[in-house]
Amino acid sequence: MKKNAEKQEVVTVSRSKGKSFLGYIEKQIPYTEIVSPKDAQAYISIPTSAISVPQKILAYSNTDIGFDVSTGPVVDFRMKDKLIFNKPDNGIPLLYSVNIRNHKITWPALSKKPDSISLDDVALKKLAFQKGYYVLVKRFSSKEEKRRIYATLLAPNSLPSDYFTVENHLNIIHCKNNGLDKHIASGLTAWLNTSYCDNLFRNFSGHTQVNATDLRNMKYPSVNLLVEFGQAVLGRTIEEYDNVFNVMATKYA
Repeated sequence: MKKNAEKQEVVTVSRSKGKSFLGYIEKQIPYTEIVSPKDAQAYISIPTSAISVPQKILAYSNTDIGFDVSTGPVVDFRMKDKLIFNKPDNGIPLLYSVNIRNHKITWPALSKKPDSISLDDVALKKLAFQKGYYVLVKRFSSKEEKRRIYATLLAPNSLPSDYFTVENHLNIIHCKNNGLDKHIASGLTAWLNTSYCDNLFRNFSGHTQVNATDLRNMKYPSVNLLVEFGQAVLGRTIEEYDNVFNVMATKYA
């Protein structure tokens, strides 16, 4: 692509492996799928995978659905005097990436990280969240990991306290700093853990960091589809999510 006064209707996208052009593939893609006219940020997305979702299904922003994404508000090295080790009941739970294993919350965790943090009333309002339904997304992954986006549902019974907070290496999805609707939270968690969503992220991001801004700028399925999808995958393994969503996407297409 190159800057031009006239926008072409179709863009030719090709891919291959190595300088010998092994496995060369070429396809024609509508310009609006490369740069969406609805995207104020004008992200350039280059779909190169066979895993894709019809664009009309992904027509909703985070504000349309009613959620926001924030980076974890606690930067621990700036609050060393507030951190609590080995006495989790002395403060409110402080969640790190280490507290997420197999898409479940484990707190306290056997690690060198603090379990809790002591906050006064002012800091509590600024840095803490009341118990409810939230979605936690890891900000960092290694190049070797299969997925860039790794989401976990945080439910009211995940932690023993009425309040909790999140360290800077996690993103938290919330509704005006409060919990989400239970069914929307479940559906969002399920959607974020599909290969479809992971591929959408890779289309415009080549690095291993998932920022809150990236999640805000992505497009999502409708509330109805998210809710139905979240209910449909209950009791299923994450490996089954793609097949379930594929069937449901056909219904909503």
